[in-house]
Amino acid sequence: MSDTYSLFPSEEERVLSVGELTRWIQDVLEGELGRIQVEGEISGWKLHASSGHAYFALKDPEVDALIQCVIWSSTMRRLRVRPQSGMQVRCVGRVAVYPARGVYQLYVDRLDLRGEGELQAAFLELRRRLEAEGLFDPERKKPLPRFPKRIGVVTAPDGAALRDLLRVLGQRWPAAEVFLWPAQVQGVGAAESIARGVRTLDGLSAFDVLIVGRGGGSLEDLWAFNEELVARAVADCRTPVVSAVGHEIDFTICDFVADVRAATPTHAAELVVPDRQEVEARLVRDARALRTRLEERVRSLRLRFLRLSKDRAFLAPESRIRTGRLDVDRLSDRLERSLRRPTEEGRLRLRRAEERLARSGVEVVLEKERARLETFRTRIERRQERLLAESRRRSELAGARLRALGPDGVLARGYGIVLAGDGRIVRDAAATNDGDEIRVKLSRGELECRVEARTLGQMETNDG
Repeated sequence: MSDTYSLFPSEEERVLSVGELTRWIQDVLEGELGRIQVEGEISGWKLHASSGHAYFALKDPEVDALIQCVIWSSTMRRLRVRPQSGMQVRCVGRVAVYPARGVYQLYVDRLDLRGEGELQAAFLELRRRLEAEGLFDPERKKPLPRFPKRIGVVTAPDGAALRDLLRVLGQRWPAAEVFLWPAQVQGVGAAESIARGVRTLDGLSAFDVLIVGRGGGSLEDLWAFNEELVARAVADCRTPVVSAVGHEIDFTICDFVADVRAATPTHAAELVVPDRQEVEARLVRDARALRTRLEERVRSLRLRFLRLSKDRAFLAPESRIRTGRLDVDRLSDRLERSLRRPTEEGRLRLRRAEERLARSGVEVVLEKERARLETFRTRIERRQERLLAESRRRSELAGARLRALGPDGVLARGYGIVLAGDGRIVRDAAATNDGDEIRVKLSRGELECRVEARTLGQMETNDG
């Protein structure tokens, strides 16, 4: 063997164990190559169900060569691309030896589609241009309705995304009607199909919200939602639009233009409709709170009624009536004096004016004075009318107040005065006995009654 390899300290041949040779090959490969990029076609893709690790071969058909590859489950969760056999990909990782089998393989920690760089550049260019136009501005975003009645969906009719969407909508808010526009979401003509569905459903003006999307996939699979045609259709939509394209790590131009972006189609259903159970629970809580406030209001009014029932207006109504009548008489006297005084003053002025005219003996002066007197008389009459109207209004107001305070007014509102057989007013049920004869004075007439049973008030019961 050549002394080029440090494994042999001299030119003398040495027998190696399999493990030693394997470790030497591993040291050479990992030390010399380091992190590399390899392009090829995926062959024999297999995802291990229990561990989540992926195993496949990367082959080069032109020279009939291949290398085995491994992607650990932690790396699989970060991949934007969902690999499958036949894909042309670029893998980034390290070559290492698997000692148990004595084979070398590529441990992949990044995987991209070949040609994805051009798509990513086109994506960034369109995003920059539409953002400059203001199509991503938050001010353009329309709020979602709280309780939608009709929901339009633009997606593939046979995809898992639609099944998940309908399942969640039915569980959370079965009252909503869901209408599907079956669209092509991948391949040639997909962008036109999606845009046509959005514009048609929006033009019907029959939907509260639209959901546009599909399940996950590679950048090429989702590319229809990065087309400017779809972005313009969503931006022009008068109906609020929720974009639900791919998985949580996937972003499309449609997501930026839509009013709301959902991480997945299932998440879109959760954003669009409320949870029926949460709404029912909130209604129950509100009903209980309302019932509590109503009960507190009733208790407050009951206490107020009890306080008013002990007022002097109810305890001694005859005294309040007599006082009211005296007030009415006093106001009437003041009204009569206020009306009489201007009339007497006017008559006195009239006599004085006549005397001055008689003394002057001048006919011209007499005519002038007569005109002045007529004017004065008219003013007096108008003033008397105003004073009389004001006095009547005040008198009627005072009378209305007296009537409201008097027992007749109280009785007219539905109350009654309970009188014992000797004419005493009964204020407490405890002051009567079963079988007593009582009278109930109402607004119109009286009732002859007999005490059959008594219900003592709360205070009486507590004292007892």
